[in-house]
Amino acid sequence: MQPRIILLLTFFALLIAGVSYSYAQTIRKSGNDLQIYDGGTWRSMNNATLGSCAGTAAGTMRYNAGASRMEFCNGANWMSMDSGVNAGGCGGIAAGTVRYSGGQVQFCNGSNWRNGYSLAVNGSCGAAAGGAAVAAQPTSSQCSAGNYADTGDTSSYWQWYCTGINGGASAFCQRARSATVVNGACGSAASGGAVISQPSYNHCSAGSFSDTSDTSTSWRWYCNGTGGGNNTLCTRTAGVDGDCGPAASGGAVSSQPTSGHCSAGSFSDFSDTQFVWRWWCNGSGGGSTTICNRNRTQSGGANCTAGERGSNGCFLPTGSDGQTSGGTCIGTGTCSATCNNGAWTNFQDNCSCQFC
Repeated sequence: MQPRIILLLTFFALLIAGVSYSYAQTIRKSGNDLQIYDGGTWRSMNNATLGSCAGTAAGTMRYNAGASRMEFCNGANWMSMDSGVNAGGCGGIAAGTVRYSGGQVQFCNGSNWRNGYSLAVNGSCGAAAGGAAVAAQPTSSQCSAGNYADTGDTSSYWQWYCTGINGGASAFCQRARSATVVNGACGSAASGGAVISQPSYNHCSAGSFSDTSDTSTSWRWYCNGTGGGNNTLCTRTAGVDGDCGPAASGGAVSSQPTSGHCSAGSFSDFSDTQFVWRWWCNGSGGGSTTICNRNRTQSGGANCTAGERGSNGCFLPTGSDGQTSGGTCIGTGTCSATCNNGAWTNFQDNCSCQFC
């Protein structure tokens, strides 16, 4: 007698007698559920509802050749006994043959033995739970077994569960969490026109401020990233104080200089006097503006004679008209004056003479 016939007869005998024995391989109908005892647990073989079995006795089993599966009637519907799991080839064995193997009711579908119920699967963490700290939660390889389910993270770990299947245990998984990557970004201090001094606030909109060397035209600093983020160099145009150039030095000249007006700042002309050529060196970005001048030659004017001038012992040499000459202090210090048509003018007396 074929094994499937023996199993069917055993099943029907138990149904008729209303007896349930707790021996491995025992099959019972519990409510609308067909169950098998695997030696420790009653396992349901209700895998899917297939359609009405009206007019068929509850507990009837059949092999559906068109669908290649075993089915049973629960009194209302045909239920699939196919868990969808192959348990090895069954070549040479008639389709529909039923057997008990390894705690499973199995049937041959003509090619493979198919399990009648799904075994419990314990959740297990995947490769994503190992390795160095990462800045973002892993999105793949979270579980090697079971189903992924996210859970709350901490500041130190990304966390999730690999939940068990068919009553299997769940596994708690985690991966070390690295600091959030922040790229340094310049703040509002790096925007706007030139300023005479380095900004003191709003250096960075992201990252941390650190100063660095400035140039003659720019204030400079870094906004340093964190967590492996990039550092960004930030700049603001530096303001400039106007300063006279070499054209403001030297002896009297007959015409206004045409170059070398300013060593810093921008040149703009200014009204001259009888004795000096004058111009501005304009600052920028809040910088100061400086007036500059150069003595102008006085046509036909008389020269100035040498001699002591002032009350502090300044001795001036002979000077040409329009010439600015430095004198010699009898004591200490400096003095100078400009010869204007025979008379010393613009006298600068910084001498110190104890006995004058």
